[in-house]
Amino acid sequence: MQRVLRQESLLNAITNTIRSTHSSEQMMQTIVETVGALMEASLCVLQPTVGGALGPQTFMYRSPAMADADAAFSTHVDQLAWAVSEVTVLDAAAAGDLTSQQQQLWQGLDIRSSILVPLVGAQEPIAVLALHQCGQLHPWEGSDMQLLVTVSDQAALALVQTSTYEQVQALARREQLINTLTQAIRSSLEPEAIFAAITQELGQALQVDGCALSLWTANAEYVECVGLYEPPRVEAPKIDDAVDAAVPLPRSQVPIHTNPVLQQVLDTQQPVALDDLSQHPEMAVQESLRLPARSLLVVPLIADGQILGSISLRQTQHPRSWQSEEIELAQAVAAQARSPSSSRASIKPCGIKRPNSWP
Repeated sequence: MQRVLRQESLLNAITNTIRSTHSSEQMMQTIVETVGALMEASLCVLQPTVGGALGPQTFMYRSPAMADADAAFSTHVDQLAWAVSEVTVLDAAAAGDLTSQQQQLWQGLDIRSSILVPLVGAQEPIAVLALHQCGQLHPWEGSDMQLLVTVSDQAALALVQTSTYEQVQALARREQLINTLTQAIRSSLEPEAIFAAITQELGQALQVDGCALSLWTANAEYVECVGLYEPPRVEAPKIDDAVDAAVPLPRSQVPIHTNPVLQQVLDTQQPVALDDLSQHPEMAVQESLRLPARSLLVVPLIADGQILGSISLRQTQHPRSWQSEEIELAQAVAAQARSPSSSRASIKPCGIKRPNSWP
């Protein structure tokens, strides 16, 4: 009776999760917490699949007994799940099949038994759900495995539906933003007004700490900032307070030929997405006028096969994983910005020493 009650509670909780949220991240966190608690697991990890392999993002539940687990646990949580094609049960006797790092983690957490369940939707792997029991052996019964398979099927279906919903919403936001920018370009003959609208609309749409549009060419010495958006919540140094139409746009102190990000843009003519600049010290740009970026996305403006400038988006306080739809949106906006950029470039050469601190 207890097993039946637990099964009903778990399925009801998953069903309520499906109905109550349209965010895949919130859904995955709720799923891992619900399954972990109702299955009485010490640890429960849900790791989504990206490009056929497990991605870096991890959702986790740990029981109250594991609240004081070693701090090393948090840094190696991605080692608690791996890709499987079917339900896989692992006990202490099978720990020899783990990597040396996993074996150390298993010993440190005193993991006695584990079960991994793949989440498959539309015949494609979506994620892996891993449950671990620490401190005592917990034999996973057939009913447990059957229940987890049923739950994983429901969770996979919910995640597919949510992902589809998010894609539709992203497409709608993209179309709305492009329409707004198109109207701004058509309604104004002033390039400065157009550039200001472009950076503000894109910056607000992607909720970044800053968005800049700069004009430059391969032969220029510096970039020229022609549009800049920074939300009020971002605190900038006093020298840059209250950037508006009456205050000159900031200038760059780094020549283009020494800027590794812009050099990569020149070489590839493709967007450069850096999720965490602390992991890429070779791409760091030394600037003194703006807060340093922690995460950076630079999209080139290209006309007739030549780069006319770039749109830069940044996060200053934390890393950010730039999603493919975000990069595509920035590229679509860059395509809209080419027309006024071309006109501005034909009147005033890019690269004079009045540029921006942004790449």
